[in-house]
Amino acid sequence: MRNASRNLEWVIRLFAKREVLFLLFLAVLAVVSIIRWDIPAGEEFYYHSRIAEQILHKNLFYDNLSYGGRYILPSIGLDLIIAMFSFLTGFSVKTTSLILPILFGLGSLLLLYSLVRGANKKVIVLGFLFLLISPGFLYLFTRPNVYAATVFFTVLSIYFLSRNKHRASIMSFIPIFLISVPGGFVALFALLIYSAYIKNLRIWLKFLTTSVIVSLVYLPFLIKFGLPELPEFTIGNTGINFIFQRYIFDFGSKFGLGIFGFLLSFFGISKLMRDRQGHFVEHIGFIGLFALAYFFDAALLFLTFFVSILAAHGFIGLLKKRWQSRTIRYITLLIFIYGLLFSGLSYVNQSINGLPNSDIVNGLRYLGSLEEGTVFSGYTNGIWINAIAGKKNVMDSKFFYAPGVNYRWQDSQRILYSIDVEEISWLFNKYNVKYVFLDPDMKEKLFENRDTGLIYVLKYSNKFKRVYNKNGVEVWEYAS
Repeated sequence: MRNASRNLEWVIRLFAKREVLFLLFLAVLAVVSIIRWDIPAGEEFYYHSRIAEQILHKNLFYDNLSYGGRYILPSIGLDLIIAMFSFLTGFSVKTTSLILPILFGLGSLLLLYSLVRGANKKVIVLGFLFLLISPGFLYLFTRPNVYAATVFFTVLSIYFLSRNKHRASIMSFIPIFLISVPGGFVALFALLIYSAYIKNLRIWLKFLTTSVIVSLVYLPFLIKFGLPELPEFTIGNTGINFIFQRYIFDFGSKFGLGIFGFLLSFFGISKLMRDRQGHFVEHIGFIGLFALAYFFDAALLFLTFFVSILAAHGFIGLLKKRWQSRTIRYITLLIFIYGLLFSGLSYVNQSINGLPNSDIVNGLRYLGSLEEGTVFSGYTNGIWINAIAGKKNVMDSKFFYAPGVNYRWQDSQRILYSIDVEEISWLFNKYNVKYVFLDPDMKEKLFENRDTGLIYVLKYSNKFKRVYNKNGVEVWEYAS
């Protein structure tokens, strides 16, 4: 027990220094980002960097490539930030897109450190360390995404509020609704919790009023286009399995909570309740974010910060607890430590092995060298087709205000699984399709690597010609 306590005290003294903690965060975020610098994983980088480039060329609201051409909702705050930062610094849009999340992360760290400086050092240092290795935090600040900026501006707004600089706090809040409307609602809830914590709910009414006024920027878009069509095919499952997959990274969530950090957070809640230290507002915040996270990704990422602090309380409680067996105590603590590290390393491994890989990128670059034409593929490839190949797609994963999104999905399913050449030809002509792009992941998930549906038609119809085939990546040309 004494050795464990001494080791913990050494860790606390080392990382309690802001400079050391800052360098540690910088090192981890930079290394995770650099691992996939040449070919970033996921869709976010490719989408936001392309729209930022488009903004630099003075084209704000119309996207010529997505869905064959569409208006994009004017919530382009992050893309504007990338474009402005690139313009002012002279960095390329690619470099800007990759370093901005790190800057948002380091800025959030410094602001949070200033906010909690007077709190229990053991809890704060452990909370920051647990936060650093959490999948949600690594997702937030190692790849471009709207929620990194949302978190930063929310923390900045809370920081100014803690210094009684109300005007600066409200000004920091304004960009959030221009970056992400769902993120804005979650930020508004976070500010409600903090306003209740400092017992000044009157200031929160100013944030609410500000959010209503800022949201008026969307009114012309609503008047012109009406309410967005909801994609019926994305309606999720329900039940306990879905909840686990939604909240817990280790069960398949994209950026959810690490299972061991989540379990430790319940020990933390139990410890705080036994200590009778109140923390009523914090508990309400945790419960509220947990409920909102069922519907909003932003809430799940905000929840990561709460869970990290509660996990620190839980770990310290387990460390101080009287155990009947010293061996069980060490084994239990080691399981939690390795479990926390495992979740973080699993996210890093997922990022390293994430798509697109070099084979997909090479295939898309070849596709980009061909003459103009719309490309059909699985909609999960749509953003890469736009950004890497520079070609129009039939459909991608940006469903909000997508033109005829449900009809396009239904037509896409007909194309994928039909063996009727005439039906596929009619649909290709409808969407002006000239090329088909296939990759191994798409063939495995949709066709189980069998000659069925579209693959069967491509191989055995004289209307299609394969013009690229390397390492399972294929490009087919359609002769209408």
